[in-house]
Amino acid sequence: MSQVHESGSAPLSLVLSRFRCPDCMSAGPLPTESGILCSGCRTTFPVIDGRPVLVSSHNGIFPRSAYELADRHHIVRRRRSWTHVLPDRSVNLSYRRYIKAFVRRLEGQSADVLVIGAANQRSTLSKLFAGAKSIRLVYSDIDVAADVDLYCDAHELPFQDQTFDGVIASAVLEHVLSPNNGGSRSPQSSAT
Repeated sequence: MSQVHESGSAPLSLVLSRFRCPDCMSAGPLPTESGILCSGCRTTFPVIDGRPVLVSSHNGIFPRSAYELADRHHIVRRRRSWTHVLPDRSVNLSYRRYIKAFVRRLEGQSADVLVIGAANQRSTLSKLFAGAKSIRLVYSDIDVAADVDLYCDAHELPFQDQTFDGVIASAVLEHVLSPNNGGSRSPQSSAT
């Protein structure tokens, strides 16, 4: 199997220990040479550039084959070349304040936090969580150009319930097809 992206935030073992197949909802994935095999329905989820693609076989908008065909490095470079010209797409003036409050709430505990729709928030969040060494962040997004640990759809999160201590979803709901259902199979958060 491909080397999984080791960012220090979400090793493959963490993702696999919480895995729930987006096709059949079974737990118990099996790492193979070609990717991650669901022990229930036997679907193989590819690992592209070290990132598992945990998207349902029934997802017609984001088929798994699109990740295999994409030139991710070209896409990332093209986006970055415009960042100095274009304003940020989603300016949330309270973002840093709320993230800092979230970090303070989790400080002192061992916690795992899922970032849904992470896009390119890794460097910003790494700075905001820098002092909280016991908090691991798992970065996820559906966008092939995102800087993530895994690719997944917010409508069908590939995790068992109650496996994360918190969730960050900033500027996400306006992108989901059915905001009332977005994350309906999402992990339960014990941090309120």
